[in-house]
Amino acid sequence: MKLTKYIAPALMMLTLAACDDTSDLGVMQTNPQEPVLTPAGVLTVSTVQPVSGGQVVLGDYENSTIPAVQYAFVDSVIENGSVNIVMQVASKEDFSDAIDIPLQSVAGSTTCSVDAKSWDDAFRRLLGKAPAAKTNYVRYAAYLQIGSQISRIGTEDTWYGQTEVTVTPVDLGIHVEEAYYLVGTVNNWDLATAIKFEHSDKNVYDDPIFTLAIDITADQAAGGWWWKIVPESAFKEQSWSGLYGVEKDGDTAASGNLFADGNSGMLVTPGQQLFTIDMLSCTYSVTNAVPQLYTPGNSNGWSIDGSSILATSDYTNYTGFLYLNGEWLLLPAANWDNKYAAGTSDNTIVFNGASNLPCPAQGAGLYWTSVNLGNLTYTTDLISSLSVIGGFNDWNGDVDLTPSADFLTWTGTVTFAAETEWKIRANHDWAISLGGDADNMEYNGGNLISPAGTYTMTLDLHQHPYKVTLTK
Repeated sequence: MKLTKYIAPALMMLTLAACDDTSDLGVMQTNPQEPVLTPAGVLTVSTVQPVSGGQVVLGDYENSTIPAVQYAFVDSVIENGSVNIVMQVASKEDFSDAIDIPLQSVAGSTTCSVDAKSWDDAFRRLLGKAPAAKTNYVRYAAYLQIGSQISRIGTEDTWYGQTEVTVTPVDLGIHVEEAYYLVGTVNNWDLATAIKFEHSDKNVYDDPIFTLAIDITADQAAGGWWWKIVPESAFKEQSWSGLYGVEKDGDTAASGNLFADGNSGMLVTPGQQLFTIDMLSCTYSVTNAVPQLYTPGNSNGWSIDGSSILATSDYTNYTGFLYLNGEWLLLPAANWDNKYAAGTSDNTIVFNGASNLPCPAQGAGLYWTSVNLGNLTYTTDLISSLSVIGGFNDWNGDVDLTPSADFLTWTGTVTFAAETEWKIRANHDWAISLGGDADNMEYNGGNLISPAGTYTMTLDLHQHPYKVTLTK
């Protein structure tokens, strides 16, 4: 796009700067900061169909581009320059998660288009893999390039054509159902009693991992433990059509690909196992179930025996309180044979990786820690307080407990005027609480009941299960 006139000197706010290299925005980076051209009287940018219509089906433009904007200069412009327009796509109206996509243009045209695949990739990064249409927030920044020099038109806050677009992503061609079941030796091939796999509360396209803990006896392993995967649609219809299995009947591999209308797989290793299926990639794996995770690290002198435990009820999700003041690791057994270490991105883990897990950004403290071995992720939520709340104060107030130096013992004095129900909660909020039984304090467990009296309360988080004692 050649520009035939000169920009009036009064419109130049800074001189043009030389570029060092090419950025991932499709425009060249400048050092120092890019110069700025005032937009008033210089450039207009307007959206065109289909973007201007507010509906875009990306699959309709597969392997091609989508017209997005048309621009026009309404005052003098620089000879031999070209316009670069960058599209920002976001899932949030404030553009806090925006992704930049450089637009493409044809020589001699003032219409710029967006690559459909680039927009689809951005959609999935922002909104996941579910095929449903969702709102994208869109706006544009404009740059003037002359040779190797580049200027932004306007300031960093100058944007054109801000709009909302309902976008339907490209169909991946894979249908992930809401639930899956296991049938075979585990229930004598009774389709009506097929056993449901566990799944998180996330969309199945964003988290296509389903897990199930199984127990294979020595006799079953010797004779072969047979299996198939039942999608929810087949389970509801009690149909044997469309079940997932392996390519070759009787395949004894502990991992591999799943095939619709496949053959029966067979496991031959006894013991408690974790059956994991990924229904987006159509793969499966069967591994030894991990009863608990050990957490040696800087806070406990890298001691396995002295580390806190993360417990599980489903052999996929592990939770517990950890005192962290530096790097740490997750061990599936009380030895150093194997470990879960830091993954390649934040809050991910990898089996037998090379790098220790980092101390959370908030620094040393007590953290409620959750680990998912199905999708190899973890979270750490800082615990700033643990407090007692209950009927003794009409569930409207907290008696804060005082932590020890390692945050694993919390004590305080509480008075119950009469027999009352109560719980312990974190951060004066109900997202994380402890209840159930004094000798087995469970995450978000039920209320405890204690008689009237003034007590010294001690919560011990060193070992799992957690315990609380009340002493008059």
